[in-house]
Amino acid sequence: MISPKVYVAKVRAAAAYIRSRVNGPMPKISLTLGSGMDDLAEQMVKEVVIPYRLIPGFPGVSAPGHKGELIYGTIAGVPVFALSGREHYYNAAPDPRAMWWVTLAVQVMAELGVQIYMSTNAVGAANMSYKVGDLMVVTDHIALAMPNPLLGPHLDFGSNWYFQPMYPKVGTYDLKLRSMFHRAAAIVRESRRVHRGVLFVQTGRTYETPAEVRAIRILGGDAMGMSTAPEVIVATNRGLRTLAVSIVSNTTKKDGTNATNHEEVVRVLKSPPVRRRVAKIFLRFFELYRRSEAA
Repeated sequence: MISPKVYVAKVRAAAAYIRSRVNGPMPKISLTLGSGMDDLAEQMVKEVVIPYRLIPGFPGVSAPGHKGELIYGTIAGVPVFALSGREHYYNAAPDPRAMWWVTLAVQVMAELGVQIYMSTNAVGAANMSYKVGDLMVVTDHIALAMPNPLLGPHLDFGSNWYFQPMYPKVGTYDLKLRSMFHRAAAIVRESRRVHRGVLFVQTGRTYETPAEVRAIRILGGDAMGMSTAPEVIVATNRGLRTLAVSIVSNTTKKDGTNATNHEEVVRVLKSPPVRRRVAKIFLRFFELYRRSEAA
């Protein structure tokens, strides 16, 4: 079993390799692209593309629709590291250190000096007002069904917390970034399709049963996914600001029934209307971010 010191060394070795491949300043933003979201990477001006398999110690990806590439470039003039694909807990388990591998990419981004971690993911809607193709800006998450990535021996990177403090009053997910995303949606006239909601996270690889969907509603969950929360917990532990945006790929009925599969999820995410909506909102978000940094 890998020790904390060896893991920290692997993170730093991966960061050193990436740094050696990048000519220019390190981006302040890292963006993880979830299932079917590779089209967002096409909005980038790409300078360097590194397959994960070439980065020392970097986890691979096995879920369909995930390319497994680190992209260094710009979106609307903003330097960004785009992580095209992620490792999921359902693939890494039952390794006792599974969560270390699931969140290794976030640890590496923090070592590179990233200040903002952004995540996209596909979700099923527990909230019956949501429609397929809608976006949900995550205000908080419920991750009771997912092992906490900070369990086990402390990974000491020099400045990260041993006990995670209570989240600040602005919330688990950065309020200013959330507000900026909603402003971007309003500018491109997509506010009606962008919601605020709570993400319920479970391990997968199964989708939720009708009874589970009904229980999730009672607990306060608006959407259901299999990622993002562990990454955000680790990003927060490393002092990063976070933003997560979920794309609704399927909805549920009042009784909780939810007939879907991964192929259907990817088909929805790759449909032209959804691709256009996601692209134009994110592009405007990065334009707003660039202006705020220049002010």
